[in-house]
Amino acid sequence: MARADHYRNDTDRYRVVLAPHHGSKTSSSEPWVARMAPNLAVVSAGYRHRFGHPHADVVERYQSVGSDIANTATSGAIRLVLEPGGVITTKARAATPFWIRKPETP
Repeated sequence: MARADHYRNDTDRYRVVLAPHHGSKTSSSEPWVARMAPNLAVVSAGYRHRFGHPHADVVERYQSVGSDIANTATSGAIRLVLEPGGVITTKARAATPFWIRKPETP
């Protein structure tokens, strides 16, 4: 695993959600996301999947409640270590691989 992000919070709760149905457009309603208000939403999706998961609307719903998004399509394997002071999230790929990134403009 390449990168570890340490998430610490002042409360005893840290909420992680596995986005339903790969983050499809109708999988996570606004009321449900608002009620869950996860610190981290993990999306299990494939790179360049023909259905385009996760849907941009769903990503925006999670971000609007302050959630960080971890997407297996760009991060590879995601490992969560639960500790008394928070969660350590490790992603197999720290940066988006060159074949996924948009071309740099000169």
